[in-house]
Amino acid sequence: MINTLLVALGGAIGAVMRYLIGQIPLKEPFAFPVKTFAVNILGCFLIGLVVAIALKSECPNQRLTLFLKAGICGGFTTFSSFALESVDLIKNGN
Repeated sequence: MINTLLVALGGAIGAVMRYLIGQIPLKEPFAFPVKTFAVNILGCFLIGLVVAIALKSECPNQRLTLFLKAGICGGFTTFSSFALESVDLIKNGN
């Protein structure tokens, strides 16, 4: 049960971070979703970093890893945003 709560809390934090980045005023010059791309690249890097640190550590804190990887990074890297923006790009002929 505590693992589920950790993922939910981390997911909420990650989703809020993703939302706030989406609110940054940025002119996207090529109708390409730059913010979503940047978030997904950063999120992949962070997930890789968390996993690398957890694997190197002799006594990894599995709950912290779960909170960071599945929770925060999972909520931050929203595949649904990527999918929605991809459909919009296709519909607009980009």
